[in-house]
Amino acid sequence: MDISLTYGDLKTQVLNLIKNGCCNVDNLNNAPGGIKSGWARTVTKNSGGNSACYGTVSVNGGNASIAYSTDISNNFDSYMTTCGINAKSSQVITYRGMINFLSCAYRYISKRCVLLSNEDNGEWGVVFEFSGTPSTPSVTVQESFVATAVDIPDYLAALAECFAKTQINKRSVSLAYSYSCSSSSSSSSSSSSSSSNCSSSMFIAYMSLDN
Repeated sequence: MDISLTYGDLKTQVLNLIKNGCCNVDNLNNAPGGIKSGWARTVTKNSGGNSACYGTVSVNGGNASIAYSTDISNNFDSYMTTCGINAKSSQVITYRGMINFLSCAYRYISKRCVLLSNEDNGEWGVVFEFSGTPSTPSVTVQESFVATAVDIPDYLAALAECFAKTQINKRSVSLAYSYSCSSSSSSSSSSSSSSSNCSSSMFIAYMSLDN
């Protein structure tokens, strides 16, 4: 039996892959604790006698937030309209059309799906984000004619753009560091925050407690 694949079929499959691959769709149940708001870790180090130092690192921004399935569907559908895909949802997809579709899909995924990580505990998850606008391909392959050698450069250019956009965006949650030391005669404390580079003197002080 001959089974034909339409643009609409392919749209549905890609949308399902996006929703199943992101850990923040409709809830955060599948998101690692290290990329959620409220995550924190404390270290205690006794210095001998009556003195002790305490260090805390916590998420203070850039954490995973819920992306609702309906909003994702509407956003994806709007982008597919911009790419000209929705106008031919019921059409059977061609090899040339597949190149155009993949080029659009890769651009969308690379913008919307983000690898979010916690650099303190190493936890990570892929989250869907609405920030920014996915670009559309600058090169499309004409589907209305038989391909010839003259068209090959367009094919190669479209595929090159497609593959260039396959790398997912990456970022880290913002972390706040704090420490305090106390003894029977005196005490001191301090705090700081860092987005991802963890190069502050506060981070060094915290790590000295953690080792």
